[in-house]
Amino acid sequence: MREYYNSLEFSKANDIKRVNPELSLKLFNVYLNKYPYDYTSYPFYIDVLINLNYINKAREIRNKVCKMVMMDTKFQNNTDKMIHFNYGIIYNEIRLSVIDGDYDKAMNLALKYEKQLCNIDNSFSISGIIFYCKKKLGLLDPKRRDNNSYLFRQILDYHEDDFIDHVNKHLSDNKEENLCVFSSDFPFDKVFYEIKNIIPSNKRIHCGMFDDKYIFKFDNCGRADYKITDYFEVVTLLDSCDFITMYPANISNTMPYIDLNYLKENKKVNEKRISQIDKFYKRYQKK
Repeated sequence: MREYYNSLEFSKANDIKRVNPELSLKLFNVYLNKYPYDYTSYPFYIDVLINLNYINKAREIRNKVCKMVMMDTKFQNNTDKMIHFNYGIIYNEIRLSVIDGDYDKAMNLALKYEKQLCNIDNSFSISGIIFYCKKKLGLLDPKRRDNNSYLFRQILDYHEDDFIDHVNKHLSDNKEENLCVFSSDFPFDKVFYEIKNIIPSNKRIHCGMFDDKYIFKFDNCGRADYKITDYFEVVTLLDSCDFITMYPANISNTMPYIDLNYLKENKKVNEKRISQIDKFYKRYQKK
């Protein structure tokens, strides 16, 4: 009897999608060429395509597998697998709808299938996606900004100084214990200015429902989980330069990244440095 799936080969492709998405994509391509009728694996494959910004390909695969399933009566009669497949496709559909700007569709699907979607992705936030879609549809009053949490404030009405206050906790002069902290000589002003000129960029990773993640390389930029790292992450609202957070991270070079080491410059050995926190507030203090 011909096998139509292989759990070990599937796991090999799926388990690395967060740490090595390009290799995950290649492994999924190999896997689905070998097991094209393992329909329940397609939503995971589509998820990787969306993460890597292959949006047209993701739509193409979604349409293809849905047609395949409609023609496979035996699979449709397998209730458990059909339910698992449908919820996976709905999750993909919400992500694609937000990217397409079809916020009504995304919001309605999220409301209808909230419980099932949370089982697929435990980080799924119904309140976040609903709030984001309502903002895009003009259903929220930006004057009520201060009554919301940090993320919701930024979705409602982006303020750069709010981001600056938020990211302050990742500066090394901050006395609060933090596992992700930039080095004392990290040139935040210069780096932040450069990043604003770079993004939005195709190097982004669609890491969630309405946000993009960028990985930047800047040698010895800080520490993450008590280890020196050469990488930091920046998270923005989808397809925008609206910053949400920025912090050093332990990232493998298998992730797509933008190298900023060209910004480094020689420092005088005895140069007196202003503390990072002082520079921070001097540059961004409210007028």
